Amino acid sequence: RGQIKLLGKVNVDSSKIILLENTEIASNDFPVNWLPISSFLGDDPSDEALLNVLPILNALRYVTDVRSVLSLRPLTPSYTSQ
Repeated sequence: RGQIKLLGKVNVDSSKIILLENTEIASNDFPVNWLPISSFLGDDPSDEALLNVLPILNALRYVTDVRSVLSLRPLTPSYTSQ
């Protein structure tokens, strides 16, 4: 069961926030800031879930508002897996 992330409690411009999560429920308050990712295990050397989203994260550093790009993505983590 996922935990809800309360981004409204963070005093940061939401145009700069990327919520990298494997469950949509975690992003209920700010779904447009959600970047879905496959579940990953930090202790599994063959796990490449984080590596798979690096190109997206790299591209997002050039935009003024990450939401303008994140709103275009599919709403399932499956596109991040290979």
